[in-house]
Amino acid sequence: MSALIEAHSSTGQLIGRCDETCYNSKGKRCNCICGGRNHGIGKIRAMRNNTHQAEQVALTIARATDLQAQITRLRYSQQLPLPLTD
Repeated sequence: MSALIEAHSSTGQLIGRCDETCYNSKGKRCNCICGGRNHGIGKIRAMRNNTHQAEQVALTIARATDLQAQITRLRYSQQLPLPLTD
């Protein structure tokens, strides 16, 4: 069975997954880790959904990291002595 999403605990225990029982489902209820985003839409669309979601997460992390770097630079620059002028 091909899993598109799997989550594991820090000890390696499987917490949840999204696989063909979800994305190929004909039923209305989704009980897997995708929260219904991939339910019954087929493997290709589910893969696109997951790719898009991963890109959004990566973008959010990149923005947060850049924001933190900017805050750090600002704090550092405020601690430097001001240049003396004549």
